[in-house]
Amino acid sequence: MRIEKHIFSQFYLFVFFVFGCGQGSPDNILDQETLYSLDKVFDLPYDVYESSGLIVYDSLLWTFNDGGHEPILYGLDITNGNIQKIIHLSDAENTDWEDITQDSNSIYIGDFGNNIGIRDDLRIYKINKADIDTLTEQEILSEKISFTYQDQVDFSNNYRNTLYDCEAFLFDGDSLVLLTKDWLNYHTALYKISVLPGHHIIKKFDEFNSDGLITGADYDLQRKSLILCGYNDYIPFVIQIDSFQSDGIQKLSSKRYDLHDDFGLQLEGIAFFNDQIFLTSENAITVQAFYRLTTH
Repeated sequence: MRIEKHIFSQFYLFVFFVFGCGQGSPDNILDQETLYSLDKVFDLPYDVYESSGLIVYDSLLWTFNDGGHEPILYGLDITNGNIQKIIHLSDAENTDWEDITQDSNSIYIGDFGNNIGIRDDLRIYKINKADIDTLTEQEILSEKISFTYQDQVDFSNNYRNTLYDCEAFLFDGDSLVLLTKDWLNYHTALYKISVLPGHHIIKKFDEFNSDGLITGADYDLQRKSLILCGYNDYIPFVIQIDSFQSDGIQKLSSKRYDLHDDFGLQLEGIAFFNDQIFLTSENAITVQAFYRLTTH
């Protein structure tokens, strides 16, 4: 989801930094962790102007631009960010690409950004990893998984005032799990959807108070560890939930890192790799970049 760029006075920045807070009180409190370091590894190339999702596959970082850009995946060198691979999805469009996830055979791209609440063409593009060749640039055909929220009955224009925006999803070993970006109460709702192409009506199976807008997710199947990123009043955060099972999240222990020192950083992509947490940002207040989060 694209945030308009703002020009802040120093005083306005100070007021937001000191007094900014979330909306509503938590239903289930997330542990507050303050010891962390967020280190920029490198700036992303200009071609990836609005990185909105992230996975690591075949020793490359895979990302893409937010809605309104070409339907292109970029494979980046993990050490310096140089573009090593460009994949055009020849039968797709980028209405509002928001996240990316994978299983052992496929890569999934979520075209489900919906910050106005009016979309009836929500979909996930599925590409076969076996179709990715060694060429620097290629075209690939995709399969389409389309869906409708079972509980959405109102499709009127509700700009940034809707329950049915989504910017994060993950593969849980069997299905895809979508985590919504709830503009009304800063919660996130969880929906499950099959990986099979076709149209699906999806039902909410859980909800928790994220105390902010969730913009990215990743899940380590082996460790059962879920990581989320997002922001609340221009303060980015990361939430880590261990022992995650996709049948519920409410009572699980979690750690939350509010990144006050990185005010205004628009984190959109998050991924595990070699026991590390990596993130990417869009070009908002700061230049788009690739980061490593270390918790203490």
